[in-house]
Amino acid sequence: MYKYRGTNIEVKFPEEYVRKEKEFRGVWVTPICNDFTPSTNKEEMKSELNRIIKKMKEYHLNAIVFHIRNFNNAYYKTDKAPMDKSFGDFKTWDYLKWFIKECHKNNIEFHAWLNPYRIKNYGYPADVKEEDVAKEYQDYPLNPASNKDNILITYRNEESRGAILNPCKEEVRKHIIDVCMEVIRNYDIDAIHFDDYFYAQMSPNIDVLAEADQNDYEEYIKLNKNCIHKKDNVEDKKNWRRENVNKFIYDLHCEMKKFNDINKDGRYVQLGISPTGIYKNGDGSVENGSNTLGQEHYESYLFCDSMKWIDNEWIDYIVPQSYWGFSHPTAGFADVSTWWNKAMEGKKTKLYLGMGVYMSNNPKAYSWSEENNYEASNQLLFTSNLENVSGTCIFVFNNFYDLENKESCAYNGLKRIKDEYWTNEVKTPL
Repeated sequence: MYKYRGTNIEVKFPEEYVRKEKEFRGVWVTPICNDFTPSTNKEEMKSELNRIIKKMKEYHLNAIVFHIRNFNNAYYKTDKAPMDKSFGDFKTWDYLKWFIKECHKNNIEFHAWLNPYRIKNYGYPADVKEEDVAKEYQDYPLNPASNKDNILITYRNEESRGAILNPCKEEVRKHIIDVCMEVIRNYDIDAIHFDDYFYAQMSPNIDVLAEADQNDYEEYIKLNKNCIHKKDNVEDKKNWRRENVNKFIYDLHCEMKKFNDINKDGRYVQLGISPTGIYKNGDGSVENGSNTLGQEHYESYLFCDSMKWIDNEWIDYIVPQSYWGFSHPTAGFADVSTWWNKAMEGKKTKLYLGMGVYMSNNPKAYSWSEENNYEASNQLLFTSNLENVSGTCIFVFNNFYDLENKESCAYNGLKRIKDEYWTNEVKTPL
């Protein structure tokens, strides 16, 4: 028995799982999480990728969200960024073209997952400079990271720093759009997909007016005579950062719309985004935000106005990372999912919910880590009765192998999904 946060209201479950004629059944797949091992050997790589398809077919999944760019690099053929050599040289065989074709043969949509701005999460020394990062890209003049002015240093801890491409730079926005359009033109993908790496933390205490892009912000005010922003106003700068991300999403939407409009073969490439699970914390009303107390992606440090993208129909689908279990004290799954369901009422953008099966490996993950739990299937049971939830995307692929381990906390839930809920193939909603 679970209750909504701060109340005595019990979370009600449907008596039976409500089947839908169409729904998104997706999974994120990335070598970063050891979902597969890239290989320059053609047969070994085929074996790894066929293993993924086989497991997806067992669960009747219909969409793969496959990582092709994570740290301003490429798991595909391009001259715009360093290509990861562990995927081969693409001269004799392009694994990605082959894999996309195999996915389509098996009625699986291929969503190309890219991190737009991220260069490195951590690992740079505390005294790293923008020019140090730019040197890493001196052989890639088409990449904006080759220019130190396009780089922001980010904060991990006192000893470690990371870096992102600066979202306020037009050169950066244009580059990422070019990257996406190159992938769309060269590969038969079904979607471009971003996760939650937009702005990043740049200082230990997140002081937006003292962070590395303050000069850019003041320059923007100076160059825009009618700008009402004040250089020493925190909320003004937050709005400026959000608008920088909005410009990128809107411009990409426009480029993709042009491609889709002139495409004569019926192919439509979707734009999907997976932000963190909470838009804003509030009282549970659509206007004020969900009944939660977690990190808000509208605010620091991500600065993403995802509801604006939805309201303006710039994106085809959204997948909030609603990874928490039902018993989580500040961001329970019922509180998060019911808010998104209400917020999406009447919207054309499709809502899929991210499921954090990986949390079952964390002994402090509340209902995810309880012995013999049914958390995974309970989440599907609960959302099957929510009219505006059109599917689920699971993080991460290798957790499906928990079904081979009866001692795993995720075992019961995954088994019920496989044996009772997802027992047939269905098409995706788009």
